[in-house]
Formats: sequence, structure tokens, C-alpha cells
Amino acid sequence: MSDTSGSMINVVTVASPLHSERFSSLDADLKIQSADGVLFQLHKKYLETTTGGFSQTGLNSQGEIVQLPETSATLELLFQFIYPTRHPGLASTPFETLAPLAEAAEKYEVFAAMNVCQIRMMNMLPNYAEEIMAYAVKHDYLDIMYSAAPLLLEKPLESVLAEFPPAIAIAWTRYHATWSTCVRSAMLSLPKTFQDGGYSHRKQTREWQEYEGCYCGQPIDSTINKLLMELAKGITSLRDLSWMDRSDLVCCERLKPALAQWRISIESFIQGIPDLSTFV
Repeated sequence: MSDTSGSMINVVTVASPLHSERFSSLDADLKIQSADGVLFQLHKKYLETTTGGFSQTGLNSQGEIVQLPETSATLELLFQFIYPTRHPGLASTPFETLAPLAEAAEKYEVFAAMNVCQIRMMNMLPNYAEEIMAYAVKHDYLDIMYSAAPLLLEKPLESVLAEFPPAIAIAWTRYHATWSTCVRSAMLSLPKTFQDGGYSHRKQTREWQEYEGCYCGQPIDSTINKLLMELAKGITSLRDLSWMDRSDLVCCERLKPALAQWRISIESFIQGIPDLSTFV
């Protein structure tokens, strides 16, 4: 028999299913089957008191099996959170297991699991930033959203916006634009830093044109072009400034102070960029 009430839980009659060793109590009054055919024998009273997402229509089915679309691995973890025992900490749970568990916890409103999962999802950052941002947006976890936001700046703007509701998409566009402004500012400040900072000298060529050169004899433009090539990578270049430590970026020791000065100005700009929450 199938539930015709429109519930997300389907009631079916299944012959000879596999059984969960952990959830096989003889006095259980509810049978739930996973998508991969494993049967869980549970107690309604715990589902009713510790969750908000299991419909009464599904739980009141007499002698029938409630079938859920989640796998047995996910339900095996999820159902541990409905009983008055020590719950799993999930500290060593891989993301591939945590993600579907977190979704199931939200779907069925298993409150204890929801709390642990959102903490673990936050702790997974900076890994899986795109997936975790999608989870945070879907379930309105603003703290996770704001923590994941800087990690997605290197993604194409269009692909990130496609995952957001309108309000967050607008905020993200403004947030992203602020970082783009920082890139442009860094580019525009390059010539002034290296040409007018006392690190180079001017001389005339045979054609009576001024020539910007380092005191070592190399053209300043060579250094500027190398730095511009790095900045051409966009916001990615500002997310990690360690590339500025490369010895090949400047022609000699005399230009290192100029590079350090330029780096400090960029870091100061970055520190002044507010987080995503400011734009929401």
C-alpha cells in the first residue's frame, strides 16, 4: 500500500529485506527501509519526540514498511541521533558521508543531527567550499555562508551566482566587485611605486626619449610586466600573496623594497574589505 497523502514518506510492502544489526529491536513498532533495501526497526515515540519531519501518516502505518530514499549508510547514522544515548561526534566522518547525512537531518528535522552536522560542515572548510556554501544557502546557515564566501572568490562569478537566491546573489555581486576593485588598484599603483619611488633613474636614448631603468641597467618595465602578469589572474592573485616572494620578480636587490612597499599597500586594501555579511 502506498501513502496517498502527499507525504515525502512512501509506505510499501517489501518481502524479506536485509536488517540493520544496530536497529533490530524486537519491541520496535516501526519499520523503515532504506533505498538499498536495509530494514530498520525503530520506536515511534523517539521519532515523534526528537524529530519534526516524520509525518504521522507514515508513522501510523500498521504492519507495513516505510520506505525512505536515503541509503542505509546515511540512515544508520541518522537514527543514532533519535535515541537517548550518546550521539556520534562525526569528527572522523568523511565529507562523502557527512553531506548526505546533513541533508537527511535537515529534511527530517532530526535536531540533534542538524546541530552536529552544521558544526562539522563548518570545520570541513576550506575543503569542499562550493558544496558547503550550497548547503549553507539552502538551509540558511549564515555563519557557514560567510566563512565559505572568500573561498569561492576564485570561481567564475556566473557559476557562483547560479547557486544563490536573489538576495544573496546581489550581495555576492557587490562583494565580488570590491575584490575586483582591489585588483585594479594594485595594477594602477605599480608604475608609480617602481618609477617614482626612487628605485629607478631616467636617462635619454639616442632618440632623446626618456628611458626608465633600474640602477642595475635593466628596464623597470620588465619587472612591472611580470607583476601585471600575476595580477592578470584576477582575484586569485590576491587570495594568496606568497607569489610575491619569488626571486625572479625583480631584477636586483634594489627593487625589493619597492615590491615590499607595494605588497603592504595591497594587504592594507584587502584587510579593509568587509565580509559578505556587510553586503546582505
